[in-house]
This record gives sequence, structure tokens and C-alpha cells, in this order.
Amino acid sequence: MNTLSIFIFQAEAAFLTVFKVNADFSLKDLYQSRETSGRVSQVYKAYEQLLTEIVGAPIMKEVSRSYPEDYAMIQAEFKDKRNYIRCGENQKITIKVPNSLEEVFEEETGEDIQKSIDNSKYHSKIKWSGDRFRFSEELVTDLFIDPSKEIIALVNTALKIPEIKGTKNIIMIGEFAEFQILKDIIEQALPEMEVFV
Repeated sequence: MNTLSIFIFQAEAAFLTVFKVNADFSLKDLYQSRETSGRVSQVYKAYEQLLTEIVGAPIMKEVSRSYPEDYAMIQAEFKDKRNYIRCGENQKITIKVPNSLEEVFEEETGEDIQKSIDNSKYHSKIKWSGDRFRFSEELVTDLFIDPSKEIIALVNTALKIPEIKGTKNIIMIGEFAEFQILKDIIEQALPEMEVFV
């Protein structure tokens, strides 16, 4: 029996549906997850929290209040890197941030951002260059760990159901699915599965 797993990733949840593929290529619904997991918002919140740890909550709040378009750009720039963030590449992830973040930081603290990084636990994992952060791969990968674990647990739970055992394909749909690193993490954890986006 051919079966096909489809993950639909929405902002607040990921849902797993498993279909039987019939001889005429029609689909029969075999399983739908009741629980949800793998929220893309978890990753965005973790990224925002990382920036908050670097520059401080008052700075992030002030940028959000005084420069709302720039604040939205912070998440947009991270999202734009979805095809470039990978596992096992030992690469630096460079993400541009609006000038207002640096300006507000310097006005409020009298320091530059690199000095703040040098005095933090991230001194070996982040570099500041002009208007860009350069993050270590390890640091960015950590942002995806919790939702990825939830997704893998959801798949493993489904694979225990007799009608679903032997499923070898996962199709991922939605915004979160576009992050290449998510595909990498799932393929590493479930090497017997073929993952399509």
C-alpha cells in the first residue's frame, strides 16, 4: 500500500494528514493529527528573543514604538533567509537589521552593538558588521530545535498506527515548510523518509 504524509504548516500550528494513494491516484484519508505542533511563530519569537538578549528589551520596545516599519523588517529579513539556513554547512548566517536599531541602541546605552555582544554569552557566536548580524550556524539552528522536535514526535506517533507503517514520503506545505533547515532536521531524524517541499 502506498501512503503519503502531508504536513500543513500554519503560523500557529502544523497538522499531519496521511493518505492512502489508490491505484487510480485518488486519495483516501487514513489519519489526521488531533494535536498540533511545530509553530512557525515559535521560531520568530525565539529570533526576536535572541535580538532582545543582545540589545535589551527597552531598545526593541523603542524600535517597535517609534519605527514600526523597521521593526517589521527585522522579521522579514530573517524570513528571507529561509532558503539559506541549513544544517551541517558550518556557515555564518548574515541578517541585515534596520539602521534605527543601531541608532536607538547607541543613543540609549552610549555603546556600540559589538561591545554589547563581546560582553555577552554570544561573544563567540555573533559578530556585528555595519548593519548586519553574522550568526553562527549553531545559534540559528537552535531556534528551530523545539518546533522540529514536536514535528518529529508527531510523525513517530503516526507511524505507530498499523495502517500507516511503511509510509516513506512527507510533503511539507506552508510558510514554515519553506525553511530549508526544517527539511534538513527532519531528514536527519527520520533518514528513512523522503521529504518534499
